[in-house]
Amino acid sequence: MNETMSSVDVAVVLDTLSRAVSQESSVFKPAEECLKSWENTQGFYSALLAVFSNQSIAVNVRLLAVLYFKNGVDRYWRSTAPHAIPENEKISAKQKLLSVFSEPVSQIATQLAVLIGKIARIDCPRNWPTLIPTLLDGIKSPYDDLSQQRSLLMFYHVIKTLASKRLSADRRLFRDLTKNIFGYIFHLWKTHSVMLDATQLQGLVSPSAKITTELQKNLLLIKILRNLLVYGIEDVPTDESASRFLGSILQMIPTVLEFRLALPGVPALQEIAEKIVCNMMKCLNDVLDNHPFSLATSVQVILELLTTTAFQTSNQRLLFERFTVLCLNLIKSIILCDDYRPARDVGQTKNPLTLLASGQRSQFFSPDTVSGVMQRLVSLYLPLTPDELSQWDESPEEFSFDEGGESWKFNLRSSSEVLFVTIFKEYNDILIPIILTMLKQSQSPPDPANQPLTPLDAILAKDALYNAVGLVAHDLYDVLNFDDWFSNHLLGEIQSNSAPEFKIIRRRVIWLVGEWLQVKFSPQYRPLLYQTLLVFLRPQEDVVIRLTAANTMKHAVDDFEFKVDQFLPFLENSFYSLYQLLLEVCECDSKMQVLNVFSFLIERVGHQIRPYSTMLINYLPSLWEESSEHNMLRCAILSTVVKLVETLGPDSQLLYPFLIPVIQFSTDINQASHIYLLEDGLDLWHVTLQNATSLNLELLQMFANMPLLLDRSSEYLRNCLQIVECYVLLAPVQFLQTYSETLSHTFQNLLSDLKTEGCVLVLRIVETIFKMFHTDGCRMFQNLLPGFLGAILQDKEHPTVMSIYISLFSIIIINSHDVFLQLLQHCSQKANLKTTDVLKMFISQVICKIQGEMITQPERQKMAAMALATMFTYEPEFVQLGTHVYDIMSTLLQVLQDICDPDTHTDTLIWHDKEDGLTPRNSPCEDFESQHDIRRRDLARNDPIHSVPFKDFINRQFSECQQLFGARYFQDLMSTLCQQDTAGGLLNQLHNYL
Repeated sequence: MNETMSSVDVAVVLDTLSRAVSQESSVFKPAEECLKSWENTQGFYSALLAVFSNQSIAVNVRLLAVLYFKNGVDRYWRSTAPHAIPENEKISAKQKLLSVFSEPVSQIATQLAVLIGKIARIDCPRNWPTLIPTLLDGIKSPYDDLSQQRSLLMFYHVIKTLASKRLSADRRLFRDLTKNIFGYIFHLWKTHSVMLDATQLQGLVSPSAKITTELQKNLLLIKILRNLLVYGIEDVPTDESASRFLGSILQMIPTVLEFRLALPGVPALQEIAEKIVCNMMKCLNDVLDNHPFSLATSVQVILELLTTTAFQTSNQRLLFERFTVLCLNLIKSIILCDDYRPARDVGQTKNPLTLLASGQRSQFFSPDTVSGVMQRLVSLYLPLTPDELSQWDESPEEFSFDEGGESWKFNLRSSSEVLFVTIFKEYNDILIPIILTMLKQSQSPPDPANQPLTPLDAILAKDALYNAVGLVAHDLYDVLNFDDWFSNHLLGEIQSNSAPEFKIIRRRVIWLVGEWLQVKFSPQYRPLLYQTLLVFLRPQEDVVIRLTAANTMKHAVDDFEFKVDQFLPFLENSFYSLYQLLLEVCECDSKMQVLNVFSFLIERVGHQIRPYSTMLINYLPSLWEESSEHNMLRCAILSTVVKLVETLGPDSQLLYPFLIPVIQFSTDINQASHIYLLEDGLDLWHVTLQNATSLNLELLQMFANMPLLLDRSSEYLRNCLQIVECYVLLAPVQFLQTYSETLSHTFQNLLSDLKTEGCVLVLRIVETIFKMFHTDGCRMFQNLLPGFLGAILQDKEHPTVMSIYISLFSIIIINSHDVFLQLLQHCSQKANLKTTDVLKMFISQVICKIQGEMITQPERQKMAAMALATMFTYEPEFVQLGTHVYDIMSTLLQVLQDICDPDTHTDTLIWHDKEDGLTPRNSPCEDFESQHDIRRRDLARNDPIHSVPFKDFINRQFSECQQLFGARYFQDLMSTLCQQDTAGGLLNQLHNYL
């Protein structure tokens, strides 16, 4: 804190805060800037405390002061923080904060409690030992309800923050605190729970303030106890107070539900009662997650309580959605709890409580109970509710949205479905016959004499049953002939009834087919399915049904057994129907869903989509503009465009007026939305270059985004380097003339920071450039080459990196003698060695790496061996081959044996007319290759590795050696070789190849 604010400045802070809560931007913006400038000023937080402690000041001003103080704690309270609040100011603040227990405004009191909790996380107990004793004194005060409630509120936030600390020393301190206070807090909760009895409300017309206060205290106490129990007690089963608390919860849940129902019609009070009983349920869930054995003796009691409450008709009046979700999730968690599963050999089970819990669970889930729970789930929780039906009519797109993920934690329908799947998988031997019987009964004509359901109820019941069959399709795979059911019953059912309410069944059947497509659906019925889906994709059909049909089409297309030929007769109508749906839906989620279907369809059908893609291509630019505020929709647009570009191939250049600005925007890290769009934007950039036939000015200028991406986006390094490779192969001269210096500087920075995998990616591009420009490539990366050579000589790099270093120098040795000699001289001067000594070290390292099989790729082995063979054409005085000739020749033989056919002795790395050695990548169909694939293939075909037989290359080097330095020199080398090859094996084997 650099500046100091005196006590007289409290009035200035108060005036600034008053202006900061103004509705006029011309007033509050300067005030906010002023407050921000004071964040590092000594005395500012003392002034804020003086403001919010003064209850005569306006509430909104005091609230803003608390919020500024709270934010300051996050940033400046720690002593190690930059511009930390001075210690004397913090001590004074903590003393004053302990005197605000009578705050009358709930919102300010809550923020004060959060603020104190944040300080406690940093300072308590070591630097604030008086906090917890002071709060406990306030809680024990029997005369002032407000002070007691505020003390409980602050105590809860302190306990919550202390419980969240995870260092072992902090957890040990929290356990010690729990041991000292749990009994008292539990006793206090029991005392305040007396009021939670419906008999206390008899004859009460409106709630008294006493009831409100007691409910608020009870809620805070149960929250405190929940944190203490879960995080503060190490061995819950052996703790008497904890066990009694859990038993009390089980007793209190029905009582609080009855109490809530008996409350006079005051929503605020009912909400508090709901929070109390929900926290009891959360406590049980948390204990099961963290201390499962503490519930082992009560498993049967808990299950009886949960199933009775959730499934008995007489108890439906007590339920509300959040509580029901917690009930169903707890049942599911008990069924799935691994700690309640004994070992296969029961005698090997380590904890006897596992056997106890497992036995209680098995005893409870008798066949009758399992059957009853399943049937009640289907009849009570799987049918569509009136609210859902209203949402279908009023907001069909919102109704169609599938939350997915972990929505089962808070959504009743999702939690019901997850419990149904869980119990079905666990007890499928019991439930499969039952659900098949239910399904058979649903297909039978209704008996008019015994028809208790209205037509709508009957439809909802069938919808729920079909939903159940879809959810457990994998478990019914072997027992339900879905093909027969689909062709003989379901099709007729959705085609024969056009009543408005029957749309529920039509939508469910389409969804059901989508689920079974992923399990078992015969190819012979697919044309019939496609024809049916087109009927339900028509514009006159209900939007919900159309969206469901689109999703089922995605499942049909994204399937191993999908055959393009079967789908082609339906392709045009499918594309048009999906396009109409995309135009008509309004919600972002709906458009994303349809675009997702388009992506799958385009990818699977490939170039066959081209005749029908124009309408979508023309619409996407306007959709992009309309979605400026919806980044996730833009991601879906980018994904779809990627598939389109892959499919259009070279024709995708017609999209450049749309593609280039979109790519430029999506990959500009100065744009806030790049966080969402970058990955898809890079994919689009990559595929656009892959299919480009030439490099226009706009594509070239777009590379200006790349240097920052390479510097900052390590997560997308591979994507970025793939794009760089595309530029290099697309227009090497034009691109490198513009960006060679930038590329060299960027690569130098990257190689100093990256791990092995990243270095390999960078070096492969350098290698590609060297192959295209032998001399200019060396000049471009001359700042890197001395380091590479030093790494080879010192043998200090990963083998994969080392093999690329050697490959780079092999290219130089073969094509640029002068450049190689200059590099050797530079390195020798730096190391104060003779150039010939440096060369000897280099040759020895190359031989060592080849013979030691450290260079694993045959192509790089051949390149390195070609470099060794080229040494025969270097000046004899410089190379001094006599000392290396045996090692070089044995290395050449080894490589010949590795890359040549053992029978014909022909080089297997040589490409012939119909061989390209490359597999098309990222192509939507097997017979399609991108322009980038062609460019890579052409570069590789011209590479000596694939165009020059190795034995011919060696013979040519030997011939050139004799021409340059005379036959006598070469014969001397061979004589030296014969002297060293005492057994004659090396020469004999070489004669077989050369």
